[in-house]
Amino acid sequence: MKAIQVSEARARLGAVWNAAVYEREIRGIVKKGARGGALLLGSKDVVELLPGIAFHPVYGEHDGGVSLWLAEFSVYAEGDTREEAEESLLEEVRDYVEMYLGDLAFRQAPNRRPHFRHVVAAYVADLDGRLRETLLAHVQQAKDEPTASAVRDLATTG
Repeated sequence: MKAIQVSEARARLGAVWNAAVYEREIRGIVKKGARGGALLLGSKDVVELLPGIAFHPVYGEHDGGVSLWLAEFSVYAEGDTREEAEESLLEEVRDYVEMYLGDLAFRQAPNRRPHFRHVVAAYVADLDGRLRETLLAHVQQAKDEPTASAVRDLATTG
């Protein structure tokens, strides 16, 4: 399949979008004289490229509230109730994904580089309205009082 020029993609954006999203046609988009290009994929195709990506948040109750630790992004959220902690975690993840995708230096940091597949999976899940179910499908209960370090230890040793 031949890539299309940016000018053609711009002129036919609706048709190019529909082909990618509904017909699942994968399309390369290039700019004349530029190196590299972009790849337009529908979210279903992206999900197929990321098999086995799962998140493993750790839930704990403690005096005054509830906490969730998501080791995949080193994100910690708290709330007075589990629902509040979950909402806080969703916002923390959205903020992390936005920062990760929008800042090349942040994305290329050695401690963050391995997060790429999980970031893309979270981003696509959010686009599709599935972020909550994607992030919270495999919640583990903390065994001890879930201080931040205890929750992190459980999350990494699982």
